[in-house]
Amino acid sequence: MLKDIKAVKAIDKDTKNAVKDDNFLSLQAVTHYCCERGTLTDRAIHTIFNRYVSRTRVPVNGCTDDASVVGMSKLDFVRMFLALVGSATDKGLKYWFSVLDQDGDGWVGVADVAYFYAERKSESEKKNGILLTDVRSLWVRLCAMTGVSPKGRGISFRSMKELGKADREFVACALLIRRADDGNLTNVAATMEVQDKAGKAP
Repeated sequence: MLKDIKAVKAIDKDTKNAVKDDNFLSLQAVTHYCCERGTLTDRAIHTIFNRYVSRTRVPVNGCTDDASVVGMSKLDFVRMFLALVGSATDKGLKYWFSVLDQDGDGWVGVADVAYFYAERKSESEKKNGILLTDVRSLWVRLCAMTGVSPKGRGISFRSMKELGKADREFVACALLIRRADDGNLTNVAATMEVQDKAGKAP
């Protein structure tokens, strides 16, 4: 974990406005780090800052004394990191449920799922040429996994807690994690059709 913090600090120092305080990591550096390693999406990181970080303005090595950026403490980063590697644990699930509940109404609804999945779907298609299933299909699947109605208010933390380890990890990966291998989310027929058309192009 220390090497991860050092890696983020190294990225921070390479930016134009490096954070002065060694105990803080800038939002820009954390986002860049996660992008490089294919972990959390941009929307996941920004929601983490909104949920768990007090939007601290951290002084930077800019041209003026009052220049600052949004940053997170090393402790916040450690909490995020532990929740990431322990996404299937009850503690990790609680952390990520609060992130997934993007509108803060106590439920993970179809709008919350659509918000995070849109970025995952777009990135997969642009970077990997893999077309993912539509959000409605994913929503129905998540509801079936948790035993709730797709037409209901959404998925509660209690319902999410009933999931097994593999299903908990699937939820996190489907919505919050950048992945080259999208597994069961891939729309195979649509992907093959696009690739066939590309192969026939002059």
